[in-house]
Amino acid sequence: MGDELPFDRSPLTADYRAARAKYTKKAACGRDYVLVSKLRLWLKSNVTPGVEGSTQATRLLAFAYRNRSRDKPGLPMSPEELFHSRYGCILVFCVLLELDRGHLVNEFLRRGIYDDLLPTDLHPLREKTATMGTRDPDPLANGFHILQWKFCPVIIEMDMRRSFYEDHILPFCQREKINEKGVHAQLWQVAIPEEFVGPRLRAVVEDKKYDNPDDDHGPRYNFALKTFNEGDKASFENEKNAFMALRHHVGIVQYFGDYKHSEAGAGKTLTSNIIMEYADYDLDEYFTEFSPPVSQSAIKSFWEGLFDIAHAVNDIHNLIVDTHGRMREFSGWHANIDPDNILIVQGQLKLAGQSSVAFLEKAEAEPKNVVIGGKETYGAPERYSRHGSLDAVSQAIDIWSLGCVFSIAATWVVLGHKGIRQFAHLRQTSIDKIVQAQAKPRTSPRKNPQLTPGDYFHDGANVLTNVIGWHAHLRSVLRRSDITTSRVLDIVDQKMIVGNAGRRIKAKDLCAELDQIKA
Repeated sequence: MGDELPFDRSPLTADYRAARAKYTKKAACGRDYVLVSKLRLWLKSNVTPGVEGSTQATRLLAFAYRNRSRDKPGLPMSPEELFHSRYGCILVFCVLLELDRGHLVNEFLRRGIYDDLLPTDLHPLREKTATMGTRDPDPLANGFHILQWKFCPVIIEMDMRRSFYEDHILPFCQREKINEKGVHAQLWQVAIPEEFVGPRLRAVVEDKKYDNPDDDHGPRYNFALKTFNEGDKASFENEKNAFMALRHHVGIVQYFGDYKHSEAGAGKTLTSNIIMEYADYDLDEYFTEFSPPVSQSAIKSFWEGLFDIAHAVNDIHNLIVDTHGRMREFSGWHANIDPDNILIVQGQLKLAGQSSVAFLEKAEAEPKNVVIGGKETYGAPERYSRHGSLDAVSQAIDIWSLGCVFSIAATWVVLGHKGIRQFAHLRQTSIDKIVQAQAKPRTSPRKNPQLTPGDYFHDGANVLTNVIGWHAHLRSVLRRSDITTSRVLDIVDQKMIVGNAGRRIKAKDLCAELDQIKA
């Protein structure tokens, strides 16, 4: 609508048009939105800088009521009312100005249409404009309904759980895919201008605010946005519930809220979205991008950071929830531990990938549960042997997976990313030999499951002999400054990547042993 309206052809509103254009930005979805706090400040500013008196809003009000009878002294609306702390209607006025109906702002306010209640639905809007005694009330309501959205983008707030229609504008001034690793969802990096981040959320992420001198969006925050399509609703609900249960636990990627959005397009889709803290790298990317630590203190510091993941796993395995004063205990499974789901957030390692997390209320017996998800490379042998079935497994599957992550980490610490590639090739070669041996005729029943070519740490039942041999090789070439990695590998070999799930160390005991290494 904008540039063809009578309002836009008036030379008396040239300054406003320039300000409106300056503070109108293009969202990542392609729609326009207004930096309303900056526009408000401009409207409150004096027409002549440094000279008290007429403000931009005052001048625009006079323009809006330019056809009012000269026999009526004063205007039916004052600038103070436009900026009232509770019933302010400066945004309503801006929308009406663009429709060349600015003189109706007092009628809108009289009928309870003010900024804090925007956006307003079309049906009640039509009912109210019909009582204003103005020409073409329905086109007025329709035009207002269309234009209002750019003046009231969504506010992203802590713990938000909202549903948005396709008209809602999400004020992402930047949206980029983080990677293509997601199976059930797409992960995005989104930047949100400061004024569209609610005060409670700003208080949590204040130290992550930044500005980009190459544009004029102003201060903003980065977040990670995980988007699930309509067919992956179950994965979204599971991850959201897991995040909410674990929200106050150290070592878990922080959840800020979620929303559903009907997105317009060729085929209208309903997406479910989780807003999380933004990570600089996942562990796999970190190993690729950076060289390993060299000094004793740097090596120890790296391992201490990774040990936080073990504590996060323990929190999942032994979850305690306060439900209105009633303490409830749950046994949990992460079921998706791998380097892609360990993130580096401002130097701190945190566990992500909660879409596979499952919980059962604690019982006396050894907990077992049916779980799905996770990469086969880091999966325990009992999960491979049950591939495609729904048999229950113990929490020891997470200990195995974490042991594999520690194995990869130890390889990086000692040999760098080149060593990680060599280790992967060694495992794949070992599996290939097992697969070839399986093809030969046998005179006795097969003890282990039938393996297919791939990258695993096991032969279907026990850890690969070459994995243990690789760990021995790492110990033999350790830096003299490294007094930590060998101790970690001892725990991995003896208590984590053990074929018999019942012999694997419990998460609580693992944390105790790792804490001794930190001491």
